[in-house]
Amino acid sequence: MAAPRLIDAPPAAVAFWEVPQRLVRLPDGRRLNLYCTGKGTPTVILESGFSATTWSWANVQPRIARTNRVCSYDRAGLGFSDPGPMPRDGRAVVADLRALLRVAKLAPPYILVGHSAGGMTMRLFADPRFSNVAGLVLLDPSVEGQFAGQEAAVAARVAADERCAVLAEKRQLPSADPRDARCTKAPAGVSPSFGQVLMAAQRNPAYWRTLASEYASIAGANSDALRATRTSHGDLPLVVLTAGQTAAAAPGWEAAHRELAARSTRGVQRTLAGASHNIMKDAPDAVASAVAEVTAEAKRPAAPSP
Repeated sequence: MAAPRLIDAPPAAVAFWEVPQRLVRLPDGRRLNLYCTGKGTPTVILESGFSATTWSWANVQPRIARTNRVCSYDRAGLGFSDPGPMPRDGRAVVADLRALLRVAKLAPPYILVGHSAGGMTMRLFADPRFSNVAGLVLLDPSVEGQFAGQEAAVAARVAADERCAVLAEKRQLPSADPRDARCTKAPAGVSPSFGQVLMAAQRNPAYWRTLASEYASIAGANSDALRATRTSHGDLPLVVLTAGQTAAAAPGWEAAHRELAARSTRGVQRTLAGASHNIMKDAPDAVASAVAEVTAEAKRPAAPSP
């Protein structure tokens, strides 16, 4: 098994998500970009939402690093990680993450933090390897069946991403066709250097095929896999944070999150008033507090059953 390769430390002026950090070579030869900071147990593993990379944890990871070892990473096909074999569904992502943790020698137990679709991934990780997981923090997580009745819209989104992949493969991006403007959409509100990273990704067909497969999996394979796994998390410490804006726009969202929290005898659900779906940006302290809460609960014996 090849040893992980550590990239030279970037200049202080360059953000951690703008350059590769530690490229860990998996047993099949692919490399995943890993970024770990801080000290303290259990180790916290951060799983980004759909299409996101380590940049989504810019406000949260430094806060968690004050008390715990905490690691974010780029999924296969995103950020600075090599593409992975299709499909890029939850089971494939979990298999990659397990391999990454083994090769990088990040020993359990873990506190798993998942945002949006990453919440589905972390639930899939926790079920078969329950003894390796000390706790779960789910941030406005996707849930099974959330795209019910929206099959046509999902198919259209996947087809659009596949079209971008074909254009990228033919080196026809940017395209003069207005329908394809989304394939090379200029990022807003980011540094010029990170903008270049994002634009480079958009010219890579593997990026678009990864997005197409991940999006289809939220509605399909991931929901099916979660329905087939255990419905109880026993006494596992669990916090579900619901974004107030999402709850206001999606009837039943809070109820679905309460149901997730109720799967553990030590599960709690909280709605963050005013927070958008991007909870990590709007309420990073609330995220760090939830991780601290789960860490404390993980170190406290569960109450005996009555």
